[in-house]
Amino acid sequence: MKRTNDEVKQRILQSGTASKYGVGEETLRRIEETSAYIGTGTSRGIAELAGQKVSHYDIEDIERKVTFEYAKNNGLWIESIYSLGSPLTGGGNENTLVLSFENTTLYKSNNLFNSNNSIVQLLGQTVAHNLNFPDTKYELAGFTGFSNGLKRAPYIEVVLKQDYIPNSTQASPNEIQKFMTSLGFSKISEISYQNEFYIVSDLFPRNVLKTANGGIVVIDNIITSRN
Repeated sequence: MKRTNDEVKQRILQSGTASKYGVGEETLRRIEETSAYIGTGTSRGIAELAGQKVSHYDIEDIERKVTFEYAKNNGLWIESIYSLGSPLTGGGNENTLVLSFENTTLYKSNNLFNSNNSIVQLLGQTVAHNLNFPDTKYELAGFTGFSNGLKRAPYIEVVLKQDYIPNSTQASPNEIQKFMTSLGFSKISEISYQNEFYIVSDLFPRNVLKTANGGIVVIDNIITSRN
């Protein structure tokens, strides 16, 4: 019998590992509440189009409009990602990277490329990352983009923040495999692993670092639920 996402979350939280790194119920709740509000607002917008043919593009537009309004009304709108720090290279296909002026926080402005253009899906992936890799947890910094006027949906990116890891190097494929195996994941491809609950992919060396003290940390991935 498949477990619900909430049951998976409770099992991981109760293991103590997530709480050790400050990823408790409250940390997750902030992201989940934002996701729930956007999801509910999107569903309501779709319902208002009853009787009309609704494409996935229509759903994306509704989700972005709901998110734009929510961000503006709740102090989560970031006019420019570069107001948060200095640009960095290496964000892959989906992230624009900015390092805080204090060199302590890494901001990632995500274009939803690896989340099927869905804000709610990305937020769900963020929660899953935090549960499985709490030492590199994400917090929701806000949203950025631009308005396209009254007749078009705004362009939205999700801005996540993560502790910056100085003096790190890329982990080797062998080190990545050993680390993931130690967490209870089994290898299914050169860059993908799975356990009972999740499939974690995109584990290229650029996304898995070795810290100055020799620890291995996953800073980025594509994670999907097996439920």
